[in-house]
Amino acid sequence: MKKKFICFLVFLVVLLSSSLFAQKENLKTSQIAVKPKLKGYPVSPFKDTLFYVYNKVGSFSAENRAKAITAKIHSLYEDDLFKADSLKIIPSDISQDIVYKGDLVLMSILDADAKSENKTVSDIAKRNFNAIKKAVVYQNENYSLLPKRLGYTALLILILTIVLLLASKVFNFIKSYFSKRREKYFKGFTYNNINVLTPDRQEFVALRIIGIIKIISLFIWLIWLFLYCLIFSPQLRLTLLQY
Repeated sequence: MKKKFICFLVFLVVLLSSSLFAQKENLKTSQIAVKPKLKGYPVSPFKDTLFYVYNKVGSFSAENRAKAITAKIHSLYEDDLFKADSLKIIPSDISQDIVYKGDLVLMSILDADAKSENKTVSDIAKRNFNAIKKAVVYQNENYSLLPKRLGYTALLILILTIVLLLASKVFNFIKSYFSKRREKYFKGFTYNNINVLTPDRQEFVALRIIGIIKIISLFIWLIWLFLYCLIFSPQLRLTLLQY
């Protein structure tokens, strides 16, 4: 009788242990099943999506992070002196960084990024690095901004040349007009029977004033052109900033 009771207790303990183990497994399975899937935000600097960003970094949301990475990649395309060999993967203590010329960090790949895609940090860094490099090189080879910028530079030089020539002709005409009619316009200046300015001196002063007005006018026009480029014309702005 005693042996039967002991066997019954052993059977009861085994049964309860099996039940508790099964409950734990079911709980783990349910936790995995309800784990939310993170939304991926595309990095698309040139229309086609290169990769997705799933995780935020601090207060920087995944969406804003994707936009920042997109803008940085696009800035490489706008760089006329872009060198593909200057793109590097630099590991740090907490991430692997894709860097251009050693100081521009395009993006950092963290452990959270690797877990979101069920890959290693190194694999994601290499994949994104190759995608970025390939996309920028392709854009520069097929849609380079350099010819367009050279065209805008030539246009800017042409406009400046035309304005300078026109301004020079206008002011030379004014000088010639007054010089040919000097007897009419330059009679000298006297005060209390004192000859303050002779006709020749008066003509000299007048022509000098016209020359100063010419310089000031050209200076104001150049300032206006510069402000116009900065405010209204992105391409001319880039040209001025580049050169």
